[in-house]
Amino acid sequence: MRRLTLKPGREGPVRGGHPWIFSGAIAAGLEGVEPGEPVHVHAAGGRFLAGGYVNPRTPIAVRVLTLEEEAIDAALVRRRLDEALALRQATLPAGLDAYRVLNGEGDRLPGVAVDRYGAFLVCQFLTAGAARLAPAVVEGLGERLAPRGIFERSEGSVRTEEGLPGARGVLAGEAPPARLRIAEDGACFLVDVLHGQKTGFFLDQRESRARVRALAAGRRVLNAFAYTGAIGIAAALGGAAEVVSVDTSRPALALAEEAWAA
Repeated sequence: MRRLTLKPGREGPVRGGHPWIFSGAIAAGLEGVEPGEPVHVHAAGGRFLAGGYVNPRTPIAVRVLTLEEEAIDAALVRRRLDEALALRQATLPAGLDAYRVLNGEGDRLPGVAVDRYGAFLVCQFLTAGAARLAPAVVEGLGERLAPRGIFERSEGSVRTEEGLPGARGVLAGEAPPARLRIAEDGACFLVDVLHGQKTGFFLDQRESRARVRALAAGRRVLNAFAYTGAIGIAAALGGAAEVVSVDTSRPALALAEEAWAA
């Protein structure tokens, strides 16, 4: 595996667990590397520090996957996926069928985001290194979660900066339908994973929706920047006297109206 060497005194953030190494910290080894290529990073004195993948085109030159001197391969991906799923099993409500399966650096798979919407998974591989790991990620997801389909939505400015075109399409199994219905704390939401923002829904706002629901009884609620109306639906289920949802996107509001009627 290719070896990168840091400048003297620049190893502190890596040893402290920071998941990024910026190009200005690297003394040698970037010459001729390919975007997404696995690398081992060493301190100026020769000590091994981390393993990850590199992109010489970007200010974030290395994204760290491990602090152990090991291969950056499918076995590492499978281990990270097992760790992520164990964490979710221990912390998420029982029966929840819509949640983030993999969250990039938070699960030590930088550039990889995977959301579950019932029987379908939606993936984003946002960096060159993540794109190289995609086959192993897809295979691991299929083995562990047995979804009906795995769909890719890898788009946006990060991909452009990494030198990658946008990518979307079925990676395994079936294509998702135009509307996916998900349940959360007794609420029903509709998700457009084909054209919606990000992977289709803001799963990370689950606690926010629960808090609004708890505070909404008898109140008039304005849901500004409403997207597909999930906060407004939560408020209504909490007993709000009135809910008004506002957004500039007509398709998003149309989906919100469908969800209200569901």
